[in-house]
Amino acid sequence: MQLLCRRTEAFSAAPGALGAHLTLRRFSTHSKHKRLPHMPFRNISSLGYDQKIAECGVFIHDRWFSPALQLKFFGDGSDHDEAVLVEAYNPQRHLATVTIPAGAVLAPQVPQDIHMYPLILKEALEISLKAHEHKKVSCWAYCGNNLLAPPRCELFPTDYQLSNGHLSSQAAVLAAVERFLVKHE
Repeated sequence: MQLLCRRTEAFSAAPGALGAHLTLRRFSTHSKHKRLPHMPFRNISSLGYDQKIAECGVFIHDRWFSPALQLKFFGDGSDHDEAVLVEAYNPQRHLATVTIPAGAVLAPQVPQDIHMYPLILKEALEISLKAHEHKKVSCWAYCGNNLLAPPRCELFPTDYQLSNGHLSSQAAVLAAVERFLVKHE
């Protein structure tokens, strides 16, 4: 088995010392809190896919993220072991763990990034952090749409993941999504 998480840094820090972090939480529509604009994607077409990709089971709708850790994702191209950098911080007073599933779809942060493709994690990534610990982990990710440009920006998790049967290679990922690609104008 190939080690995909090459670069890892960990250190302790006081809460807030690391700057702003994305806390992954869900709010009801009746909440006084505003829904985060990037989560969840209400329409899979915003990722560059036809809606049928979820209907036929190539993409699985899965709410894997947890408020246990604060996470930030950064994309740097695809199909290499440092395509995604995950910055994780545990604001809690106890050990916390999050598992990002194999096939998780990460999308560019802002609407202007619609011409950049989403990244799809090759393997599951489990991050465990002690209280107030911070860690950076790089991992392998595939291109999710070869009609778009590579992301070199902040990414956000979506409610989708590519089913496991399509994660053996970049070619397998593109073969699975090819007939569902939608070109943005």
